[in-house]
Amino acid sequence: MRTGSHRNYWDAHVADAELLARSEGFRDLRDRLIDHAHPRPEHTVLDLGSGTGLVALSIAPQVDTVWAMDISPAMCDYLRTKAESAGHDNIKVAVASAVSLPLVEHSVDVVISNYCLHHLRDSDKRRAALEAMRVLRPGGKLVIGDMMFRVSIGDARD
Repeated sequence: MRTGSHRNYWDAHVADAELLARSEGFRDLRDRLIDHAHPRPEHTVLDLGSGTGLVALSIAPQVDTVWAMDISPAMCDYLRTKAESAGHDNIKVAVASAVSLPLVEHSVDVVISNYCLHHLRDSDKRRAALEAMRVLRPGGKLVIGDMMFRVSIGDARD
């Protein structure tokens, strides 16, 4: 999907994404990702592909700042409202693509991405990984929960 059509698709599926985020399986995965991130009170965290806020809302009480970024303006609006209703004033929501993050180099301690990267083409997955590494501080953590595959009977991994 091209960026514009991807954005439009997710703008139309906020309710579906929120329903998935409320499921037991997604909450369990979120908890495991956050455990692997080892958040600390002084950390700045980037939730890459934040959707309706499954990760951002849960990690916010444990850290100084959460940057929640998603390609969908509708997802960002939804998350902004949820963060406000939860009293989380440390969540900063921005519309952005994973392949071009509007953060300066070495500005975050942890990057968490949950079910975002599989939506990208292979070349864009590489770009997103490079962007995540660019914004991570030295010694920072990159934690990804996703599925990465192509349907191909020629590849044993698939």
